[in-house]
Amino acid sequence: MKKIVLACFVLLGSVSMLQAENNDVTINSSIDQTQADPWVREVALRYNMAILARVYKNNVLFQPTGALLGIFKDNKCWGYAGIGNSPVGPIFNVTMGSNSASATGYNYKLYDPATKLTYDISETVDFVDNTPVGQIQAPISIHISGLSALKETSETLFSIYPNPVVTEFSIKIGSESSKQATVDLFNLTGSLVNQVYNGEVIENQEIHLTKDDKIKSGIYLLKTKIGDKVNTKRLIFK
Repeated sequence: MKKIVLACFVLLGSVSMLQAENNDVTINSSIDQTQADPWVREVALRYNMAILARVYKNNVLFQPTGALLGIFKDNKCWGYAGIGNSPVGPIFNVTMGSNSASATGYNYKLYDPATKLTYDISETVDFVDNTPVGQIQAPISIHISGLSALKETSETLFSIYPNPVVTEFSIKIGSESSKQATVDLFNLTGSLVNQVYNGEVIENQEIHLTKDDKIKSGIYLLKTKIGDKVNTKRLIFK
């Protein structure tokens, strides 16, 4: 994992003003990097750029408590921030550094700490040296396109078989001791389809399930939370 490096920049007045007016922005550093692309900032170099944005999911404003909005390119994070206050309500104000006077084709990801899911954003953005994208009074609108690719932990908390599923399947949950667990099924837009299980589990417990007739064929995500450990796997229904 790359080392986080802090760098100082001289900002032009426009970007400095945005940071001053939006000084309620807080950064939640407790990112579960087994669920999201690593949110370790690249070393920011010469120029500073910024966006001010609202995020929409299914055309509805999406602002989960503690959410983070990050700027990415080539699987590298160039900056992220939490939700801050502004004269027009809560918005994301993210600054980033680049080694050129312009930066093209950068994309966004949004991390929701409540569900520990990471979402891709449909839009990309081009930056110009020290020119904010969006304004305090008029932030840009960006939209969730679906869940980001997930990286599973090396420690197997649960397994699914068979996968793909035709009618019946089983979940085998590994736990060192008896713990409270939840198992949730999400579609690829990040919407909760069903809570499959909510209760106590013991080591190597198996849960046998039958496909709900309402579930259509396709790819889903099955997320387990066992104690304080969270893991997600892809589940395919035929």
